[in-house]
Amino acid sequence: MLSDYDRKNIGAIIADGETGPDMEPVRTSWFNARLLRLIHHADAKNLAKLRLAFPDVVQAYQEWKRGD
Repeated sequence: MLSDYDRKNIGAIIADGETGPDMEPVRTSWFNARLLRLIHHADAKNLAKLRLAFPDVVQAYQEWKRGD
């Protein structure tokens, strides 16, 4: 399950190491952060497998990607 912080910061989590709004590098290494980056890079076949194991995280990522 994603925390409220994770849900609000999916873009920053995926952009790990890039500069955030405060011009400091964003560093994220907790499990859900790594999982979101994995989902971001997954092809359709692997995304379907990830959805079976982590449906709420995949759904949150897809809503973020669509701009919901």
